[in-house]
Amino acid sequence: MRYKTLLATALVVGLSWTTSPARAALFTIPEGTVNLTQNGTNVDISVTLNPGLRFVETNAGGGELFLFNATVTNTSFVSFTSAPSGPPSGITGFGNLSPPASTATAGDFTASIECLIATECDGAATPDMRTLQFTVVDATVAQLSQPNTAGVAFFADTISTVTAVPEPSTVAILGLGFLGLCAVRRNKAT
Repeated sequence: MRYKTLLATALVVGLSWTTSPARAALFTIPEGTVNLTQNGTNVDISVTLNPGLRFVETNAGGGELFLFNATVTNTSFVSFTSAPSGPPSGITGFGNLSPPASTATAGDFTASIECLIATECDGAATPDMRTLQFTVVDATVAQLSQPNTAGVAFFADTISTVTAVPEPSTVAILGLGFLGLCAVRRNKAT
């Protein structure tokens, strides 16, 4: 009986040593944060932008929403979501890009997340994507967090959602000008 208890205890301890919990890595980028979580043989990626920004595809970002490095062979990207809204046609991803996606300031990248129809994410379109989530199949956190030759691991192409508000002095000057026009018009009428 005692040997059965010891064997059961050893089996439970052995299982707890061989099953590893999800490993996560959080990266800060100028546009927000990137969280990579190892989930078995897959990596779940969540990109959250800073307040006042949304994802967009421009030439400055290589025509992509989000870029990183993934030279992992036989991998695929699945389970795309964005919030609070996304493009009507959806989002997709590509790895092992040849030639790499090139940005204006952050170098070249070998993996991209992009809209299925580019005009739905060109800045003139209205999807309000402030977060992106997706899964990279058959990869590790270490493989997906490698910096490129410019030393940059992740790049998000963004646009500001904040509309410019005129300064109070500008409003005051415009108001005085309007009052002046009204006074001139009143004097001409009398």
